[in-house]
Amino acid sequence: MNKRSGFLYLFLLLVITQSCQKDDAIPQGKGNKNEVSVTAPSITGPTRATASVVVISNDGDPISEKGICWSLSSNPTLESSSSFNNAASGSSNSIAMVDLIPGQRYFYRTYAKTPRSTIYGVENSFVFPADNSTLRNGLVGYYPLNGNGLDYSGNANNLQGSASLVSGRTGLRNSAYLFNGVSDFLSVTNPRNLPSGNSSFTISFWYNAPRWVANSMLVGFGRSGSNSQANYVKLTTTVVNNRTYQSLMHYHWNNDWTLWYYSNDATNVWNKITITFDGTRTRYYSFATEVSSRPTRVDVVPNVFSIGARIETPPSSNVKEFFNGIIDDVRIYNRALTASEVSSLVNY
Repeated sequence: MNKRSGFLYLFLLLVITQSCQKDDAIPQGKGNKNEVSVTAPSITGPTRATASVVVISNDGDPISEKGICWSLSSNPTLESSSSFNNAASGSSNSIAMVDLIPGQRYFYRTYAKTPRSTIYGVENSFVFPADNSTLRNGLVGYYPLNGNGLDYSGNANNLQGSASLVSGRTGLRNSAYLFNGVSDFLSVTNPRNLPSGNSSFTISFWYNAPRWVANSMLVGFGRSGSNSQANYVKLTTTVVNNRTYQSLMHYHWNNDWTLWYYSNDATNVWNKITITFDGTRTRYYSFATEVSSRPTRVDVVPNVFSIGARIETPPSSNVKEFFNGIIDDVRIYNRALTASEVSSLVNY
């Protein structure tokens, strides 16, 4: 073999050898010589689990951030799912998986960010336990709003419409809906098993209003045209001693009632609202505190359920009083929750 042929042979051998080496930039599993694993989640609350991220090997590019991403769908990523990060130094970090829906299977895996890529670990899954507390009793509408408008009460009153997914009350991405105050709303026509007539009910939800617009509907159900037989909650204002306050109104059966007014600015913060009715008395709660109550009766015709606007003529005619803000974790019961149960809901 002459010198020219020998040089060509060595060059080709070098090219073949290099092309078979592992591509460090592949963002899967042990790419980039880093390996991050996760322990099995342990249940730490009614909608909460905790797992630990462990760096097994870290001899590649430096890891700038690591954590767990999880989803109701397979192969969760930081872009497609809710996630919690933990960039603290050390080999093991405990991470909370929050706002989980009882009885649902979750897919989860680790991620590790390096200057060149995001590396994902092996996918695992687990079923979050069903809610066996009394808060499951009488639940006829359950909307976590985690990535969709599905009803997880078992009544299949799934919501349709337009609104944008955003971070919710826990900070998770894609876990609440933002309404634009102009055209956005979610609704279902003729929902199954919602309270009607003068029967007991509970409405509970979280909301965050970046600005206070009077007569903006938050959550409710029922016929709300000229012969109003509705059950809605909306933003309003109240004048006390010549001062205008932000307040909430219960709009129902032509018997509107101001729940209470906020002594401080209530915009750009998360507020938890619960209304219970036992057939004779309505009670209003801010978080776990009962702020007012009154004897009353209702006469509801639940021909539509909506979030973010009031619909006079279902399914989509005469839509008005659009809400500008975020709504999260809506629940409807066919019974009046106790004060203790209302308090428990704050931690869900």
